[in-house]
Amino acid sequence: MKKYHFIIAGGGTGGHLFPGLAFAKYIKKRYPESNILFIGTEKGIEFTEVPKHGFELKCIDISGIKGKGIKEKFKAIFKIPSSVNSSLKILHSFQPDAVIGLGGYASGPLLLASWIGNYPAFIMEQNSIPGLTNRFLSRISHKVFTTFNYSHNYFPSGKSIKTGNPVRDEILSIKQKIHDKDSFSVLVFGGSLGAKKINEVMVDVTKQLPNIKFIHQTGKLTYDIVKYSYKSKKIDNVEVTTFIENMAEAYQNADLVICRAGATSISELQIAKKASILIPFPFATDNHQVLNGKEMEIAEASIMIEEKNLTADILAEKILYLQNNLETLQKMESKSASLAIENSAERIFEEISKYISDK
Repeated sequence: MKKYHFIIAGGGTGGHLFPGLAFAKYIKKRYPESNILFIGTEKGIEFTEVPKHGFELKCIDISGIKGKGIKEKFKAIFKIPSSVNSSLKILHSFQPDAVIGLGGYASGPLLLASWIGNYPAFIMEQNSIPGLTNRFLSRISHKVFTTFNYSHNYFPSGKSIKTGNPVRDEILSIKQKIHDKDSFSVLVFGGSLGAKKINEVMVDVTKQLPNIKFIHQTGKLTYDIVKYSYKSKKIDNVEVTTFIENMAEAYQNADLVICRAGATSISELQIAKKASILIPFPFATDNHQVLNGKEMEIAEASIMIEEKNLTADILAEKILYLQNNLETLQKMESKSASLAIENSAERIFEEISKYISDK
């Protein structure tokens, strides 16, 4: 049986990391003897999540530049040479067949080092508009794997290919739910870090809809505040949690999902065949979450509400409409499912394997 060595670099947020974890698990399932090493930072979600999923993580000292002050930007820039040098040492020690960048600032030094060391390098671009780092790195990478058609406009001709975004195995096994408006359930989350605006409006939304059950993932930062708000207003139709470990079960039990419009969330909605109300993060680079959401909205798979227009009354009205119009909800589910690419990890591996010499 073949044995591969892959380095998967990047993360920072769940949206970047989880596709990489899904790809890693696919490789280990298909080629159990393979070795996979993750590279990230101590500040990113990868620091806790990667070991939890049974993979080795090495951290490098690198910081983000975008959105920082002048002093922080200079500090981050001065870290680049040493982080590339550290990356070269890791490459020479591990001898990977390929390096896959997930996005996030930790992927930059590894892909630069891969180019210097002549290791095959690839990028997973989850969003409709890639950041400046991935646009630059695409020029020294062998291939870019995309989720949205729109992102191909930003990469050199022939470099990008639409593969879809790998999702966790457990998401692939979700079955279509039979809906009952009398036991309607809504899953609400704002990504691994939560979403302040969504958290704020949900307290009033749930109060308006006492006959609907809500599962609300708040993220760690505002959990105590949100939990107290529900309790102080005597709202008891909500289950509040900081983080949902078993997302497959949460999707399976939900009639409707309310979330941001990050690429990983959208990919999971498509695979899970879920109707959704998308509230894009308004400060995403180049407003890419709005474009992500528009693709779903145009396909009639989602309702999109931009955060600047978000109120408890508007959101409650949309939820109530879908609860009372289950045929519309089911049509949205069908449209969502029609956009899914279920074998994304396999497609990515088959492309990478073209650049790996036989051992």
